[in-house]
Amino acid sequence: MDSYLSHLHKRSGDFLGDIVILSEKSDKLVAVEAQYDVHAYMPSLFETYDIDVPPTLINAVPKRQSEFLAGRILSRVALERLHQPSASISIGK
Repeated sequence: MDSYLSHLHKRSGDFLGDIVILSEKSDKLVAVEAQYDVHAYMPSLFETYDIDVPPTLINAVPKRQSEFLAGRILSRVALERLHQPSASISIGK
């Protein structure tokens, strides 16, 4: 079965690159990092990655939208490495 990470490498294009698993501590902690390019960001990437756009981000500047998207993509990578199901992570208040 292909991992979410291998799918990212295939479809991330210029938006997300250099995805690295920095650390894994059994099934309790995973640290992931990547580089994202705000200039390669398009709102349609939320659909590409099957990530919901929170209503509070609809009118946000592209930099904020792209950093949110990159963070949610990397959280899915971490959840997979922890053998957890993919989940929608809401914005804190």
